[in-house]
Amino acid sequence: MDKSSNKGILKKRIIFHLPYKINNNTPSGSQIRPVMMIDAFKELGYHVELIEGYVNKRKIAIRNIRKNILKGIKYEFFYSESSTMPTALTEKNHLPANPLLDFNFFLFCKKNKIPIGLFYRDIYWMYPDLYDAKVPYIKRIFSKFFYQYDLRMYKKTVSTLFLPSLRMGNQLSRYNFNIEALPPGLNGLNSSPNNGDIYIQRSGKLRILYIGGTSPLYNFSHILEAIKGTPQFILTICTRENEWNIHHKIFSPHLGENIRIVHKHGDDIKELYNTTDICLSSFKHHEYWDFAMGMKNFEYIAYGKPIIATSNTEIGDFVTKNDIGWTISDNAEEARTLFSKLLKEPESIAHKKVNVEKIQKENRWINRAKSVVRALNG
Repeated sequence: MDKSSNKGILKKRIIFHLPYKINNNTPSGSQIRPVMMIDAFKELGYHVELIEGYVNKRKIAIRNIRKNILKGIKYEFFYSESSTMPTALTEKNHLPANPLLDFNFFLFCKKNKIPIGLFYRDIYWMYPDLYDAKVPYIKRIFSKFFYQYDLRMYKKTVSTLFLPSLRMGNQLSRYNFNIEALPPGLNGLNSSPNNGDIYIQRSGKLRILYIGGTSPLYNFSHILEAIKGTPQFILTICTRENEWNIHHKIFSPHLGENIRIVHKHGDDIKELYNTTDICLSSFKHHEYWDFAMGMKNFEYIAYGKPIIATSNTEIGDFVTKNDIGWTISDNAEEARTLFSKLLKEPESIAHKKVNVEKIQKENRWINRAKSVVRALNG
């Protein structure tokens, strides 16, 4: 068995399962989370045996771990993260090359009394206005069958289903899962040493930053209307260029000279954070936002930035509970009133920034890994 290289003691083993291929060197998007969780488990002292990749690679890893279990090697628990696609359709061609592979292994681990926890990433596919319009009919019927198959197999095998928020569990209530919240985390603290009000003091202008999608789901036209025509408010929108090119017509009627569009990524984004006062997470109402807990919100927190969120949503409640920003409805006048108040009272931004920095350490990825350990070893 493996030994800790620096302490000479046996490490506890866990199984970490991903039904898709990840890039550990340059993870992006939905791949960031599993890479961060793997590192967090290792930081806690676990030896992580990873199952990931396309079917043939997963088959080899599963075979080896199955042999270990039959030989009596102990695994503390089995942790999996779902794909945004059905488990059976994660091959390059999205065809079910071996649809029973993963869940047969889930059943094997359950039979051998290994606690299984799974992070269920998203239920975007349950919303016809979000999913159906983008996916051709035959492909849609095919994929939804396998999405539902995933849920049925989770019910048979998984002891704890982790979700981005407990509210998301309301959409899965008929399965009666044992549910725990496992929102995103942050890795490292990137707070600017500047006070939260320094940019207003320098220029007399409120600088707002939005980083994220610009598809119809991410409609924040009420914010644009609140900012348009008021030069004291400056909004920077950082989004993927291809997505903006497709959906810019949603936003174009609301744009003004004080709203700029950029397409930065990687280290270039740090400059945006270092020259902004507050960050934006407020969208036009859709039921999806009631429970969504986007990873970008925790990047905002990592950079020490207060957040403007939509009231009566999961992120809005998080902002209110921790006093790290402000919540508004999807109303332009309400947003304009808030921006005007912040422009006159920059000290309130500094106060919220202090609170953001207070919660950083308790929202790291290692804290999320500890939550998994407590749930599965409890």
